[in-house]
Amino acid sequence: MQLERLPSIAFKSPAIALSGVVDYEMYTKFRTQFDNASEEKIVVTEPSTLGGDPEVARMMGEDIRFASEMEPHRRFVFLGKAAIYSAGTTFMSFFARQNRYLARGTRLMIHERKLSKKLVVL
Repeated sequence: MQLERLPSIAFKSPAIALSGVVDYEMYTKFRTQFDNASEEKIVVTEPSTLGGDPEVARMMGEDIRFASEMEPHRRFVFLGKAAIYSAGTTFMSFFARQNRYLARGTRLMIHERKLSKKLVVL
């Protein structure tokens, strides 16, 4: 599904504004703001984070993914500001590609997962 690019005005007052470490405290703030935005057609989530707990990021992301599937008439948008590191990029990955935006100058950090290679000798 191709969505139109949102104009700048759509980001004036984000429904969800998060900053700091991705942790259970951030999740609580996220859920409170997310629940308060239940009537909004466009729900902008504006995080800035240097990282944190990837499993908490996945919990927030699953909330976004589930709401996107259950309420297709609503649009859930990510607007990264300043820094989106580590767990922040995990969270961003749950938003549809056409709903991922970054403010000018925002930095992303994406970790490469290295798997050890174990040889099995027969």
